[in-house]
Amino acid sequence: MYNASSVSNVNDLNNCYVDNLNTASPTIVRIQFLDNNTNVAADSIYYMDTSSRGYNAKGNLFILGRMMTNLLGSYYIRLLDSTGTQIARSNRMHRFLQIYNSAYPNDPNNMYSCNACHMSVPSSGAPGLIYPNMRHNQGKDCLQCHNADPTSSKALAAGGTLFLTATDTNNVCASYLRLQLTDDNNTPVYDTANFMNAGISGSYGKGNFSIMSLSLPSLKGSYFMNILTPEGTVVASSTLKHDFTTAYNTGTPADLSNRYSCNACHSANPQNDAPGLLYPNINSWKCL
Repeated sequence: MYNASSVSNVNDLNNCYVDNLNTASPTIVRIQFLDNNTNVAADSIYYMDTSSRGYNAKGNLFILGRMMTNLLGSYYIRLLDSTGTQIARSNRMHRFLQIYNSAYPNDPNNMYSCNACHMSVPSSGAPGLIYPNMRHNQGKDCLQCHNADPTSSKALAAGGTLFLTATDTNNVCASYLRLQLTDDNNTPVYDTANFMNAGISGSYGKGNFSIMSLSLPSLKGSYFMNILTPEGTVVASSTLKHDFTTAYNTGTPADLSNRYSCNACHSANPQNDAPGLLYPNINSWKCL
């Protein structure tokens, strides 16, 4: 893992990730494998051999094949720092086709060399080098960038940031978040978790949440909004309905009448009667 998605020299160890809370020691990044419902299927913390020489190198992330032999299936991959805080997460599943066989240690069907695809010049659809994706323009107007050609799959129907208080723009919720749109009975009409298998998770940057426009082209009506942790705990809810006046139209992607950039109103200088920054108002400890 590197400090950024595009470092100038991948061979310079100063460009490797260092845990900000553990800078005096080499940093080994913890790995979790999540199933389609974001449940933890495996965690490297249970498969550690601290005598391995790999533990002497900062920025490394690995699981020894002899320590975890039974991984099979498709998983999202989440990376954690020494405190257990998420620092990066894949938005696509990685597939392990065979149970690890020590007799054939070079079989690529049941092994992942992350750096083979996550390179300065990436391959196989990887976005580039592995880096902490905790920062992603938190608090900015999401539609300033995500208002482009909808066929790029980057246009948003809604997006925003959850801060820890109504006024502190320096502190955001410690994980990426789910978004629900609910009816008058608080029944979810839409949940971003239902689209995670398509890689549409809104998981870029802690505290952020979003709905990709292509995943919800027919949204129209008035909804309450819930913001949830990946595990499904509600941490914030709207008390007023939000109106989507027209269905999303790929022919006019810049039409804002059916899209929400939450941060445009929920800001340090709120607009349109918004109460200020979005912040946890239910079970807030779950957000920390």
